[in-house]
Amino acid sequence: MLFDSNYNSLNKYIIMKKTLIAAAVAASAFLAVSCASSSINIDGEWNVVSVDGVAVPDSLEQAPLICFDSAKKTYHARPGINLVNGSYTLEGDKLTFGEGAMTRMAGPVELMNLESSIVNNMFLPLTVKLEGDTMNLCNDEGVAVLVLKK
Repeated sequence: MLFDSNYNSLNKYIIMKKTLIAAAVAASAFLAVSCASSSINIDGEWNVVSVDGVAVPDSLEQAPLICFDSAKKTYHARPGINLVNGSYTLEGDKLTFGEGAMTRMAGPVELMNLESSIVNNMFLPLTVKLEGDTMNLCNDEGVAVLVLKK
């Protein structure tokens, strides 16, 4: 009888310990997911208005743009002549463009240079700073390398 009593107490202790460990793991997972999500809303179509501190000319037939779909975590960009499509991650204010598929058409040198600058900056580590309808995408030094407007 003494053995049964100790055995039951030991079983209850083990079950309680396993339950507490499972609860702690679940709470940690919840915190990790909630900290990784972003409250910044970048959804929609954004016109590129400045690259490396230089304004995009108003005279362009089609303004360069980047579109974000947060439900699918995808982007679509028209940085000049070509199109780029891929996925992105936004963790807090850190934006990372995933490598995407890009068309490879040629065009006027000025537009090709603009496109190259936009694409090169897209694939830097970027920090998002929203100010009304303006999104600044900043490099590691905090300098806005791409400025977008809705």
